[in-house]
Amino acid sequence: MNPKLQFKIKAKLDKIHEGTADIYDEVFYKNLSIVMNALDNVQARLYLDKQCVQARIPMIDSGTLGPKGHI
Repeated sequence: MNPKLQFKIKAKLDKIHEGTADIYDEVFYKNLSIVMNALDNVQARLYLDKQCVQARIPMIDSGTLGPKGHI
């Protein structure tokens, strides 16, 4: 990867769903410039997609539904 990104990427290990909305709230998403994921289930992918659309941030997905993205 780009060496300029060292120590700037933070992996999150909590599950993505409505039950973790206190962790991944609106403020969390709005502070991001891009979301990249490789989720292992469709429900989580669709939920994350919805959150990114609402926060108006780009998402790149390479998991359950194949390579997709939106801006």
